[in-house]
Amino acid sequence: MAGRGRGRSEDRNAGLALLFLVLAPAVVRAFDYNEAMSKTLLFFEAQRSGPLSAGSDRVPWRGSSGLSDGSLAGVDLTGGYYDAGDNVKFGFAMAFSMTLLSWSVVEYGSPHSSPSRGHTPTPNALNAVRWGTDWFLKAYQGPTTLYAQVGDGNSDHACWERPETMDTPRTVYKIDQNKPGSDYAGEAAAALAAASIAFKNSDPSYSATLLDNAKQLFQFADQYRAKYSDSIPEVQNFYNSFSGYNDELLWAAAWLHRATGDATYLKYVDTNAQSLNGLGSISEFSWDNKLAGAQILIARQVLHCGADSSQNLKQMRQMAEQYVCAYVNGGVTSTPDGLAWVRQWAPLQYSNNAAFAAAVYSDYLAEAGQSLTCGGKTFTPDQIMTWSKSQVDYVLGKNNAGRSLMVGFGNNYPTRMHHRGASLPVTETPYSCGEGYAQFYNTQNPDPNLITGAIAGGPAQDGSYADDRSRYEQSEPIMYINAGFMGAVSRVARGSAGSDSTPSPTQSPSSTDSPTQSPTTPAPTQGSSTDSPTPSPTTPAPTTPAPTQSSPTTTSPTSAPTDSPTGSPSKTSSPAQDNSNPPPSTSSPTPSPSNPTPSTSSPTPSTSSPTPSTTSSPPSTSNPPSSGSGGNFVVTSTEDSSWNSDGGKVTLYTVTIKNVSGRTFDNVAVKCDNFHPDQYWNLLKGGADGECAVPTWMSTFAPGAMLTFGYIQGGSGAQFSVNL
Repeated sequence: MAGRGRGRSEDRNAGLALLFLVLAPAVVRAFDYNEAMSKTLLFFEAQRSGPLSAGSDRVPWRGSSGLSDGSLAGVDLTGGYYDAGDNVKFGFAMAFSMTLLSWSVVEYGSPHSSPSRGHTPTPNALNAVRWGTDWFLKAYQGPTTLYAQVGDGNSDHACWERPETMDTPRTVYKIDQNKPGSDYAGEAAAALAAASIAFKNSDPSYSATLLDNAKQLFQFADQYRAKYSDSIPEVQNFYNSFSGYNDELLWAAAWLHRATGDATYLKYVDTNAQSLNGLGSISEFSWDNKLAGAQILIARQVLHCGADSSQNLKQMRQMAEQYVCAYVNGGVTSTPDGLAWVRQWAPLQYSNNAAFAAAVYSDYLAEAGQSLTCGGKTFTPDQIMTWSKSQVDYVLGKNNAGRSLMVGFGNNYPTRMHHRGASLPVTETPYSCGEGYAQFYNTQNPDPNLITGAIAGGPAQDGSYADDRSRYEQSEPIMYINAGFMGAVSRVARGSAGSDSTPSPTQSPSSTDSPTQSPTTPAPTQGSSTDSPTPSPTTPAPTTPAPTQSSPTTTSPTSAPTDSPTGSPSKTSSPAQDNSNPPPSTSSPTPSPSNPTPSTSSPTPSTSSPTPSTTSSPPSTSNPPSSGSGGNFVVTSTEDSSWNSDGGKVTLYTVTIKNVSGRTFDNVAVKCDNFHPDQYWNLLKGGADGECAVPTWMSTFAPGAMLTFGYIQGGSGAQFSVNL
């Protein structure tokens, strides 16, 4: 199980890696996207935990496992999913995977079906979602208790055993009002809310149960504020919440608004957009940071409501477009053969999620009759879809090596996956912890069990791929890699942007995905663009934001994660330092030390009120028009948060450069004095002090165009100006 923020140390001395180097361009061929969809879903069945009926499952080498999960705490936590190539159930990663998979079902279902368009999705897709959401209904003991993990990550990683025969501790971990986790509870709320839409037509009773639990989880997440990885330090080497909980609160509220039609949730996003850092830009969408996803959901609302939307919601749409622009206009680093490449750890997570998000946004634009403008360049919805398709095709084999990165798809695919179940043969006598490593991990033999549909972590930045179990950052399959891909490939299978987007008989003329609201229900203040039945007048309002008591981490430590037979955890790799690879910090409040100590005191609950109130804005300075720009640009700098590190003050800054003239400018230059950041994103830094440049996708500033970038720096802040 690889992923940024996850400590792993499985033995790297596994013999000579079979490294596939970049070869001549592959022959272009058409792909069977329906086959890819079916196999993508089959991987989820290989990850199932709990009771599996013999002969009824489509993965014959898997059996029942984890049948006593939860017994140590006196609860039933059987079922759910193992997240990757290990035998731990990590709730945070599972929840995000279910949110993504549900989103895919909501938007597209199968190539010609989706609940948001009045159709029924494929049974296998709904079964995959239900296997996860059933577990969350067990894990949520309500109103303020949610189980987060089953299995000890360190002892599990010390062994190489099949889940059916594992003998490592099945320790359970939870969050509650004394040790809360707004990020995890918020993500679980988002997952159940999104899934409630997916099941709305086929199982209304189950949908209602999911939605009711989602509402309660959101209240828990919002009322008791803390990072779950502060409350459960055991997760910090695996799924540490680097970005904090702000993004999950916005993400969950956006999904709840779409699922319920209750304007209170949209009001929550609007009121808290600034205090929860929802107005910043970012170029990653991942298990840790969902800000871009939340912004795209809100952009859908703005596209439907237009001028009636608030300024905050309109700016969130602008940030959603900056995210999409970063990918479709070449602002993100790519491999030589065209894969958007953000980070070495499971790089396909970022490209798959971007392909899915961009495809979804292309449909939102098509339905609104609009296009995307990146600087001075315009992209039609179909052009955005062309980019998304290129990322899907890369995974399926359209790359310089002619190699599919999905197991069982095509004739040239990975055969040595970093996956315990796939690499260990099914035998009557189980292999011990150490025997598994000695006989099956440290070998170049192909996997005895074909884990069909599993997508590898992805290639190195140069496009090479190591078909080697010990190269887990490339060879480990993870649920959220497949979940994002499922959305992207489902959309590609439908054809051009906006296909099958005609409102169904259950849709209102305003392009909502829900029955028309009852006349007795107050209409949403920002208009309606939801997938909900009529909102209940008794729906409890989200609470107002509580003052942040903890200090979420914004940057990753610097050493590479490992997963050794000793189980010794290590810290994780830091994000790349360029404009295309921002750290997941634009949605988090104050960063914490790299080894935070959970607070022993109970967080102060926030005060409930019918309507969320606006919190105070962070201090900002608006400079006069930049002297070198002839008064055409204004630069605004905001100190978002500060903390102590190594005895000195470190500050997170957000800077906005806006064209306030009525003219369009090309080749805008940025001068940056006293700029020596620890981290920075959405800006290019030159080799000499004072030399900076805007990203390539913002090389042209139309009237009113705005670039937002961020950086983390000790001491005083930098000074920025624009030269024309």
